[in-house]
Amino acid sequence: MNYRREIDGLRALAVLPVIFFHAGFQAFSGGFIGVDVFFVISGYLITSIILTEKTSGKFTLINFYERRARRILPALFFIMLVCLPFSWLWLLPSDLNDFSKSLIVVPIFSSNFLFVNQSGYFDTAIELKPLIHTWSLAVEEQYYLLFPIFISFLWYKCWPWAARIIFVVALISLIFSNWGAHNYPTATFYLLPTRIWELFIGSLVALYLFNHNQNLLSERKTSSVLGIVGLLLIVFSIITFDEGTPFPSFYALIPTIGTALIILFSSQNEWVGKWLGNKLFVGLGLISYSAYLWHQPLFAFARIRSFSVPTTGLLLSLSLLAIFLAYLSWKYVEKPFRDKNKFSQKQIFIFSLIGSLFFIGLGITGNINKGFAQRFTVPQSIADDLSGKNQIPSIKNCFKNFSKNSPEIDTCFLGDPKGKNSEIAVFGDSHAIALLPAFDLIGKKIRKSIAHIGLGGCPSLLDVWVLKGNFDTGVCKKLAQRQLTYVKDHEIKKVFLTSRWTTYTDGNYEGKKFFYLALNRDDSLDKSTSRKAFEQGLNKTIQAYRDLGAEVYIVAQVPQQLRSTKEIYYAMYDSNFSDVKKSEFIRKYSVPIYKHSALQSYTRRLFDAYASRNEIKLINLDSIFCDNAICIFGTAKQPYYVDADHLSIFGSNLTIPKIIEFVQ
Repeated sequence: MNYRREIDGLRALAVLPVIFFHAGFQAFSGGFIGVDVFFVISGYLITSIILTEKTSGKFTLINFYERRARRILPALFFIMLVCLPFSWLWLLPSDLNDFSKSLIVVPIFSSNFLFVNQSGYFDTAIELKPLIHTWSLAVEEQYYLLFPIFISFLWYKCWPWAARIIFVVALISLIFSNWGAHNYPTATFYLLPTRIWELFIGSLVALYLFNHNQNLLSERKTSSVLGIVGLLLIVFSIITFDEGTPFPSFYALIPTIGTALIILFSSQNEWVGKWLGNKLFVGLGLISYSAYLWHQPLFAFARIRSFSVPTTGLLLSLSLLAIFLAYLSWKYVEKPFRDKNKFSQKQIFIFSLIGSLFFIGLGITGNINKGFAQRFTVPQSIADDLSGKNQIPSIKNCFKNFSKNSPEIDTCFLGDPKGKNSEIAVFGDSHAIALLPAFDLIGKKIRKSIAHIGLGGCPSLLDVWVLKGNFDTGVCKKLAQRQLTYVKDHEIKKVFLTSRWTTYTDGNYEGKKFFYLALNRDDSLDKSTSRKAFEQGLNKTIQAYRDLGAEVYIVAQVPQQLRSTKEIYYAMYDSNFSDVKKSEFIRKYSVPIYKHSALQSYTRRLFDAYASRNEIKLINLDSIFCDNAICIFGTAKQPYYVDADHLSIFGSNLTIPKIIEFVQ
């Protein structure tokens, strides 16, 4: 197989958008497609190498796996090793526990399975996970493990049909991917069965070029035009796609076909090939693997240590640092291990085994010790509050039959334990769950039972689809209908609706982290569509409950903080601040009132309009947490939140005087 400079340049075009996307640069809102470009390149190169060696009779599985180990593991293990001290020093116990799980699965090529199951609403933010980016390595490694066996079977049994078989498998995977992006978005994003079609596009390109002796078209103008089209398709995806784009799906055809066109029609004789083959792009392409490995730990640890959102300047500096460190690790780690004169096949396999066992052992140790909470000096009572361990038994029982793909969550009864014929119900997402301690005490005080049905990430709005949320598409819609049926069947008189409303209409303070709503499951995922669905769903929900004779109470969203209170409390106590200093620290990093008001202005206008028509009663909790400058997240000795927006039990109980006025 002949070396093609433009392929290394294409790697640069893949890795830079990924880095800038994870840095949060808006101009690269679709930069995540760089991973898809990598998949096509990998499929092309691996298939080409195997075919070349099959033809010459030199292919063996053991040699293939040796080359993959030389290519992937040394740099990966080195980055994991560098992450260890920073994780020990800076990660909170729950986060170190998650990191420990990563250490277990990364060496066995299965981190994508872990991250599928770590994408819940209460889970550590994806951008704070140092090894989250290894999911794509896991997909590629699973492909490397299986594809040589698959293509060897085709070679010996049905080679004339090989391209057709690969095409059919790719087509099935693509169709499944498009369906899954709208129904099971998290699993579809992370797992090989819905990604393999991208790798197989590269394989099909390799098969075509192999069968045509690398000479595709004699018409140079046509080649140049199609190469440019391929480049434009990739650039279009980078600047127009965003987190709301269903992915991977038919949308992913745009960058992957673009990549295929570049591989097929570009060479050093064409404009695109010359541009991608310049020294700068080739140099970046050579270090692209190390750059990909470095960037996420740098960004994650910077975000962990910043109590405010990292500046654009800092993230740009870290992007450049990732490239510099990538050069060093490429020169001093990657290149030496690829040299067979320095490391024999036996040494590579021993290194791979020992390295894997080392990290797996560390991961198991960290997992068994639950993140080594003793590293920090935070009092146990505060640590328990921040971890959510202090939940009352009646609330713990609410979720014993929980299933991620079913709305059949248990009905939970709070308050007076004697009677379950409640006339009061609380519905909503995880913000409703966070307020359950308050409703439990209120129910006990007024001697009434209070019913709750709800799931985190489900806003209890009728006939609305929640897309790219916590659960399989359709779960929240069915749950909202079940809540309405419960009110009808049990003659509920008062319905309290509470949620993190802005996550469905505005995202977070940076306009990201949407749980998109839609009136149809195939609607586009964007802010205007989500707001339209929110408005119609809210109106239908209010009217439906009123038609059943129930009074509707909407609990306005509690102030959302800028950072997780866990990080701030652990940092305060680890720094041995005085109580006065802690109070100053808390005020400094509490969300300013103007930010809170701006984020919630849209939903508050809607709620105020319904309240002014006496269709609902609005419960505003701002006066509990906010003064004229900030909305505070706790005191020196008592956190009001368990993270950036969910109340602790103490914080929940602060709302009792306000809520009880409406319950009685």
